Amino acid sequence: NEFLQQASHNQVQEVAIYSIMENPMTACLTADTEVLVDNRVTPLGEVVDGWQADATTQVTTIASLGKLGPSQLLGVHKNPAPEELIRITTKSGGQLTLTANHEVAADRWGQNGHGPWVRADELHAGDRVYALKHLRLEGKTPLAIDLLPSSFRVTDAALLEEVKQGLQAKFGAVRAAYQTLGLVEPDPRVTSLPLAALRQMVAALGGDWQEFKLRIQEVAPPSGHPRAALVELTPDLFYLFGLFASDGSVDWRGPGWSRINFTNSDASLLAAFAMRYRQIFPDAELGRRSKTGGGKIDGRPVNSTQESFDLYSNNFLFGVLADAFGVRKQAEPTWALSRMVGLPEAHIAAFLAGVFDGDGSVRLRTYANQWPVGEAYLSHSDEQAARDLQLLLKRLGILSQLRQDRTVWRVEMHGANLRRFAELAPAQHVGKAAVLAEIAALPKPALDKTQEQVLPFKAGQALAELPESHTVLSRSTLFYYKTGRSRPVAGNLAAVMAEAPETAVALAPYLDPDYFLDTVTQVERVVNAGQYAHVYNLSLRDINSYLANGIHVKNCGCFECIAMVIPEANGIMVLSREDPSMTPAGMTFSTLAGIAGGGLQTPGIMGVGKYYMLSPKFIAADGGFKRVVWMSSFLKES
Repeated sequence: NEFLQQASHNQVQEVAIYSIMENPMTACLTADTEVLVDNRVTPLGEVVDGWQADATTQVTTIASLGKLGPSQLLGVHKNPAPEELIRITTKSGGQLTLTANHEVAADRWGQNGHGPWVRADELHAGDRVYALKHLRLEGKTPLAIDLLPSSFRVTDAALLEEVKQGLQAKFGAVRAAYQTLGLVEPDPRVTSLPLAALRQMVAALGGDWQEFKLRIQEVAPPSGHPRAALVELTPDLFYLFGLFASDGSVDWRGPGWSRINFTNSDASLLAAFAMRYRQIFPDAELGRRSKTGGGKIDGRPVNSTQESFDLYSNNFLFGVLADAFGVRKQAEPTWALSRMVGLPEAHIAAFLAGVFDGDGSVRLRTYANQWPVGEAYLSHSDEQAARDLQLLLKRLGILSQLRQDRTVWRVEMHGANLRRFAELAPAQHVGKAAVLAEIAALPKPALDKTQEQVLPFKAGQALAELPESHTVLSRSTLFYYKTGRSRPVAGNLAAVMAEAPETAVALAPYLDPDYFLDTVTQVERVVNAGQYAHVYNLSLRDINSYLANGIHVKNCGCFECIAMVIPEANGIMVLSREDPSMTPAGMTFSTLAGIAGGGLQTPGIMGVGKYYMLSPKFIAADGGFKRVVWMSSFLKES
């Protein structure tokens, strides 16, 4: 910079430059970073390593007006990890590890037209980053049959006989059918078929498996015994899963065979578990025995001071369905609760209520000369499971804070978030439900200033510019908003809208966003001592950002277009990122992005901007714009 100041006679004060050899600007994140892809929580490393160029994959991000929206995945990037990374920690407990130059959306006053983007190594404690608040998804309830492993067997006698008759009619004999389909003919005494084989047979008969599977009523584990009626995945079942997750255990006794236990000292919870269990699994026996002394829960020694009881049952179907939703899985890791994120809100609320009833806590504190304060938390011994509980709460629009308390992780709720939990979670524990009812009935504060109620600086500017605000808010408040000395709170915007409804056009978008401003509590440099071999990033089409561990980050949008030499025509083709079709080079934009992006230097291929094509300097050494022999229709129209 000193050299440039002297050489330019102080016309240039500062520049940002880098070496493409030493630092190819591979702004990326670590493999374990979680992103929302096609409404499923997936580690970023898995997305990159498993991506197929022809797939229509949607990544969730924060779109216009602060609402969540999808953006199509165009390309993926995988680069060697640098020697040093940045780790960001937020007040809510969020964490994100990324390269120093990766940009994060932060709310700062006056960012010189660069939007909300700030390099990770330029963030400081006290900054506020945009983070996920309300994960609004169109929840869907899967069928139980779709969650069973293909080795599980169908035991419906009438249905299997129908398939058998169809095979005989088409192939002349059942044995001939098995030989033609490449299947091993079972012993005649076997009265069940594996799901995989049955599906192959239905296809051979010209049937529609999606329709056929709806008729399956009874299944069995790979051994063929015992048999169980398929169940509907109701909120009551997920309440059982919640209790099972908090105070249950499972003993896997073979492929698809499990013994489940639920241990508790509260009579109301034992009754709630038994009633729902018998309603959902009427043919499964549920035993009960007294349990005294100590024991272990997830490896932690527990000594009961009250008489407790153990409810137990051999139920392969319960075990395999719980496993499918990440509750006490048979394989490591034992927990994967984020698998529930795509369920309807009623199912998620029921599961969280079960976890709260079994392993949660709530209390109503009353301080001298102050109003009562409600506090509640869910707890879990596994950190990732606790983070998944946070995510499931966000499906209900509930924010929480993650804290480590000795050997467990607590997901804490306060204020408006706790009141919302009290309204939505159908708690069955008599004592806890009573306290939640008291909390729900508490008067709301006149002006809520908790973290999620604090809005961006631009909301304060919009508020200060409205003449109607001056009749509601004080001059000092509006001055602070106008000059960026403080951020506004949602209550003040709501007060102005109530007084002057015509201001809703300008203010309403700020009041119900899907994001909140999460305060950065720590920014630390992390030495990469071989822990991370690679770092990863995505290129998106419509919105050039995505959510990473719930924090809004920029994508790898290195270029709007790709220019490539076409040797056969001795010319240049230019393809824009909006065009998903095939090019004369035999590759799509996403394939070419993998060659030209991520800091790679590939002869004959270059990322360019649209407006650069109109510049006299556009590939001037190669003949300029006249050298272009093909461009995508999207680019021509734009």
